[in-house]
Amino acid sequence: MTKNNFAIIGESRLAQDLNDLCREKGLSASHLSQLTDLAPATPAVIETCAGNDEKKKSILQKLDEFLPPASIIITSCLSYSTTHLGSWVKGRSGWSVSQRSIR
Repeated sequence: MTKNNFAIIGESRLAQDLNDLCREKGLSASHLSQLTDLAPATPAVIETCAGNDEKKKSILQKLDEFLPPASIIITSCLSYSTTHLGSWVKGRSGWSVSQRSIR
């Protein structure tokens, strides 16, 4: 796998839309359906799993363990509070949870 600006994890419509947007804006992104295809030095990962607490939790925990502390993990959280999602990730030094609304 080549070095990328972003990796987009998931098979959702959101994942595809994000991949298309990155391509449109000239950003290098890999759209991956499996974590095993992720390069360890990926600087930013966007996780898009929806509707399954245990699957989302598992993915976030695996990303947290696999990626170096400098890597950014971005997740969608329409059905979850950001505090709840943040409680699943323990290995990020300086981990902060941010919630933004689009109006």
